[in-house]
Amino acid sequence: MISPELLMPAGNFEKLKYAFMYGADAVYCGIPDFSLRMRVNAFNKETLKEAVEYTRKLEKTIYVTVNTFPHKESIEKLKEYLKFLDEIKPDALIISDPGVIALTKELTSLPIHLSVQANTVNAHSAKFWYEQGIERIVIARELRLEEIQEIHKSIPDLELEAFIHGAMCMSYSGRCLLSNFMTYRDSNQGDCAQSCRWKYKVYQAKKTKTDILKEEVSEGNFTLEESLRPDEYYPIEEDEKGTHIMSSRDLCLIEYLEDLYKAGVVSFKVEGRSKTIYYVATIARAYRKAIDDFMAGKNFDQNLITELHSSANRGFFTGFLLGNPDEESQQYEANKAEQNHAFAGIVEQYDSAKKQIELTVRNRLDLGDELEFIFPNPEKDFTMQLKKIYNHEGEEIKSAHGGQEKNIFIPVNTEVEKKVLVRKKIK
Repeated sequence: MISPELLMPAGNFEKLKYAFMYGADAVYCGIPDFSLRMRVNAFNKETLKEAVEYTRKLEKTIYVTVNTFPHKESIEKLKEYLKFLDEIKPDALIISDPGVIALTKELTSLPIHLSVQANTVNAHSAKFWYEQGIERIVIARELRLEEIQEIHKSIPDLELEAFIHGAMCMSYSGRCLLSNFMTYRDSNQGDCAQSCRWKYKVYQAKKTKTDILKEEVSEGNFTLEESLRPDEYYPIEEDEKGTHIMSSRDLCLIEYLEDLYKAGVVSFKVEGRSKTIYYVATIARAYRKAIDDFMAGKNFDQNLITELHSSANRGFFTGFLLGNPDEESQQYEANKAEQNHAFAGIVEQYDSAKKQIELTVRNRLDLGDELEFIFPNPEKDFTMQLKKIYNHEGEEIKSAHGGQEKNIFIPVNTEVEKKVLVRKKIK
């Protein structure tokens, strides 16, 4: 059997390198003008070209997103960008707008993948796009497993890509107007303010008795008693942190990869171009092992669930795969990350004579912290207690953080490869 593709997000060149280093087969990326991640530290044309060349040397795969819905004033710039992409030759473009698809066919020879924002939820829609020359569809997150099976059965030659991990949008496949309405930042132009993650309060709107009676007759869902209390505050807090009534938990399908593969999914996609290199590395490594295990006929390793919790998340659920989500899919109590480890830093070099590493600090470190070195090969991981920290002058210090001591030196008996990541256990 051909192994499914592990497709990781690459918000910039550094994240791309870590995605491949920790197990990805492919990455997807883009530049801010025509990608749905305007505010990440993304690629420009020069670095995107370099990224394609770097990927080629690794014999890996790279896709470029062109999945905004451009207005008239963006079209000429879009044409120039498409010509540029045709020159550097990524493996495919991920597009949602039919007009952009038409322009891509006219100006390039590049394969086209249909973005999740095209909302493909049935075999008839999938067949339509396949007949337009689309090679792969990123299916909507709202599909159940049996619906995915049906699409594959109906068009077996069409490649299916599915999101298997990461943030879930409260709107249908990301087609949201909430951010634009509230902040004038258009999510469909890559500038989402994530308004759904905010804390909300609910008030009863003012209505006349006549209006209410009309609504009761036509809708059958208003009561005279409740609707005659204009502007009354309805408390919906679960606790003192408030209520986040539209903040979905994160998607996590690591236990269902084999089911998805048998249903016809050839590419497992992880959300998160705005996330850190630590997120990219840890999630890639966990899913790499899960894929390799089921392809080798091994049982699912439950320790991988704990590993996924070592990176930022809002709590996990299975999305729509097993049916419509219930109230457990929402994180009502707060818009906060749930994780058991924090990103500590990056190993810059190992001094074998002094038996110490130079570490670029990414989060505060204190004496006594439990550090874990996470390698691309999990079998090489080891844990140690932080007993000594030295600054550049060789002086012992009790703590360090990025703003104070960017690079520090830590005694380590085990040799550590350059660029290996280090995390600390959250107390």
